[in-house]
Amino acid sequence: MNKKIIALAVASAFAAPMAAQAEIKVYGQAQVEYAQFGGTLTDGTAVLDNARGRLGFKSTEDLGNGLKALAKFEFKIDTSDGSSSGGNQPFTKREMMIGLKGGFGEFQAGRLKTAYKYTGGVKYDPFVATVLEARGNLGMTGKIGLGSIKNAAGHNGFVDDSIAYKNKFGNLHFWLTYDLDDGGATGNLDANTNLPVPTVGGIATGGNAYTAALKFKQKSWEVFAAIVEADDVVAGTSYSSTKVGGQWKGGAHKVSVQLEMADTYAAFDTDVYYVDYQFKFGKNMLDVAIGNTEYSGTGFSVDGDFVRIALKHKFSKKTSAWVGFRETDASDVYGPGSLDQDALALGMRVDF
Repeated sequence: MNKKIIALAVASAFAAPMAAQAEIKVYGQAQVEYAQFGGTLTDGTAVLDNARGRLGFKSTEDLGNGLKALAKFEFKIDTSDGSSSGGNQPFTKREMMIGLKGGFGEFQAGRLKTAYKYTGGVKYDPFVATVLEARGNLGMTGKIGLGSIKNAAGHNGFVDDSIAYKNKFGNLHFWLTYDLDDGGATGNLDANTNLPVPTVGGIATGGNAYTAALKFKQKSWEVFAAIVEADDVVAGTSYSSTKVGGQWKGGAHKVSVQLEMADTYAAFDTDVYYVDYQFKFGKNMLDVAIGNTEYSGTGFSVDGDFVRIALKHKFSKKTSAWVGFRETDASDVYGPGSLDQDALALGMRVDF
């Protein structure tokens, strides 16, 4: 018994300084929504996760002299049925990276978030990854397009085989991400269709992509500009988008504005604006958002509106519930026709 106690004490003595140097955090999110849909696009009820369920591991190690080593693995899992991306696999990859942070800024490498998606974008939508989100519902780009273009370094997904650099210069924030791999992997599953397509992180084999963003941030307001450029999204074609926006916060009020101007396949032009207003009272937040998409190309066009009104209640810092209504109303989609959908949703989310 004494030998076991001594061995345990020695092991603890060695483990303590190691734990102090490298911090490992396990985290995640779980979410379920009940929604009632109506309109020409979808009609009926559904229980959904909407890509919010996550499980991740983060590590930081103090290397001394102001340097920190970073590592992260994050996966998606559907809280409502235990699958992911509509398939039978329990986990789908999200962000996977290593990094080095210091006085020079931060370098990252791996499967990365992009400057375009996370500057304004999904950060400006308090209901992103829910039934009520603006993304892909004519309030923000992300799901408009064909095949892998839906995921081409915009507001959907991540980009594989990439490097990134971030830094702050006073109130000015700079972020650049670049896809290094211009060939190699084929037969990946498209994140939106689950069908085999020759893509690398949403960018077609043989293509490169970069995204960049500049943000000027003060205590109560910020403005930004961001771009994405992707070559060979579909053999010989490209995808590019520029967006500008800003946010103001004062007391119980917050207003976010964003305008996107995208060019797909050098043939389709897309203009999207999004405006969101939030009012906080007690542990509640009332949200009203509007958006519009004009998407035109050979043989078809889209002119559609997005409207949302929702109420969220925070039980605690990590647990919230909401109820809301979203309406998507578009005409002339992929030729004569219409795309109309309304959704009434009730949801709950727990972070851990």
